[in-house]
Amino acid sequence: MSIETSFPNFDMKKLFFLALACGMALSASAQITFFEGTWADVKAKAKKENKMIFVDAYTVWCGPCKWMSANTFKDKNVGEFYNTNFVNYKFDMEKGEGPTFANEFSINAYPTLLYFHADGTVAHRTEGSEDATAFLEHGKTVLNGGGTVAPLTEADTWESLNEKAWHAYENDTERGKLEEALQWAMDSIEMDKNFYNTDTYAHLAYKLGKKQDALKWALISVELGKKDGQDVSSTEALVKKIKSGQ
Repeated sequence: MSIETSFPNFDMKKLFFLALACGMALSASAQITFFEGTWADVKAKAKKENKMIFVDAYTVWCGPCKWMSANTFKDKNVGEFYNTNFVNYKFDMEKGEGPTFANEFSINAYPTLLYFHADGTVAHRTEGSEDATAFLEHGKTVLNGGGTVAPLTEADTWESLNEKAWHAYENDTERGKLEEALQWAMDSIEMDKNFYNTDTYAHLAYKLGKKQDALKWALISVELGKKDGQDVSSTEALVKKIKSGQ
């Protein structure tokens, strides 16, 4: 006996489209859902839902960005975790609010993955593509109060942050501490971009093996230093070292 004869009102076409709709819904839930709206809307939503914010800062021409979108963001475990715990947002750094956002948070590498508190203050940031395992680990660390970015205090100045960052460059070898120092240098740059803190950032990035980032900031530092009449010889030496493949 067929389904149709057992249930006279049963419509196989309806069953097909119902199954298709369910499949599409399950597929959507198995990947990250990115909120659509303005940056102000994102913060308002996060505040209302008492969630942190994850931002994928990308460009349309960025290969590693495309890889994360096609792989990491579609991972089932990633989707379930991030959809539950974060308001997720994709930001093209070259369109709409993107350039302003990139300038405000000194984004110069893609993708840059940022985690924010609901009020819009940065809790953590990384650069470069990540597989599902690393991406999940970062999300869990941030959610548990960890991350490379400690809250700034009123006593923090660009000078004090730069001094802490340079001290770490000279004395630390542990990657976690160097990543934290790199963020201090970036915080210093955001307060007052100058020869000193861009030079510190470049040296730290180089020590961490982020040579493209190091070269970019070393060249910026040389340009700023020359404008201010600074001795840029050590920064130029870093540029030469990077370009020679050391």
